[in-house]
Amino acid sequence: MSPQTNIQMIGLIIANTFSATSILFAVAMLMKNVSLYSTFTGIMSALAGFVTGAFLPIGMFPANIQKVFAFIPTHHGATMMREVMTKEPLAATFGSVAYQTVKGTFMTAQEIVDIYTAENG
Repeated sequence: MSPQTNIQMIGLIIANTFSATSILFAVAMLMKNVSLYSTFTGIMSALAGFVTGAFLPIGMFPANIQKVFAFIPTHHGATMMREVMTKEPLAATFGSVAYQTVKGTFMTAQEIVDIYTAENG
């Protein structure tokens, strides 16, 4: 990874940690019972895995649930980190090959090879 990518990741980790911690801290301050807090942290830990797409891809959830995820900062933070982490490897792997759905339908392997050959010689 490039130094710029590392700096971006550090910034995203700090921002995501701060946002998630501050929201959960505010909710935890409302709880007065230790057993309630323990239950809450267990549920929130599992929920965080689903919201970030760690357990299941977000696209597998119903559309209504996906709309709820849009209001949760952790979801956006995970998406941004995923994009930063995969940008360089995808560029190295696929170069400037156009997306498969450029024509509105999936392209055949031969069409992808033709585009790659035309762009890269």
